[in-house]
Formats: sequence, structure tokens, C-alpha cells
Amino acid sequence: MEERDYVPKKSEGEIDPKKTVENPGLIAFPHTISGAVIRPEDEGKIKSKALTAMRQQTDRQMGQLYGQMQTLVDQANALIRRREISAGSWKYILSI
Repeated sequence: MEERDYVPKKSEGEIDPKKTVENPGLIAFPHTISGAVIRPEDEGKIKSKALTAMRQQTDRQMGQLYGQMQTLVDQANALIRRREISAGSWKYILSI
């Protein structure tokens, strides 16, 4: 009878080291069958979108500030008119 090297049979739960990597999160392709497609991003496009979003936010905030300032100016003008009317009515009352 021939002698053969005994190779133990792998169990179903055992993982073949040739089919794995140490850090699967760092590879440039999906490491599972149902993994999401990984595409490199264009940094210029990302920065452009970020700057556009920042500009829109600051424009909106500046618009809100201008609106608040206009409200304050209207309130100040109303107070000035009220003071002038009160001063005028006191002059009339004192002249009687």
C-alpha cells in the first residue's frame, strides 16, 4: 500500500487565509458580494459643492439679519413718531 500525506479536511466554518485580507476596510473594492460600489471622489468637486452650500447658507443668514435690522428700524421710527405726537399733544394741552 502507498503512503500518502494526511491532509485534514477543513470544516465548513473554517476560513481559507488565501481568500482574506487583514484590513478589509482599507481595500479599494467591495470585500463582500453585496458590498457597495466604491468610487474615488473628485476632491475639487467636493470642495466646490461645500463652498456653494456655505455661500447659500451665509446668503440666507445675511438676508435674515437684514430683515431683522429693517424690523428694528421700523420700530425705532414708530417710537420717534409716538414721541413727537406725545410732545405735540402736551404743547397743545399746556397752551389751553
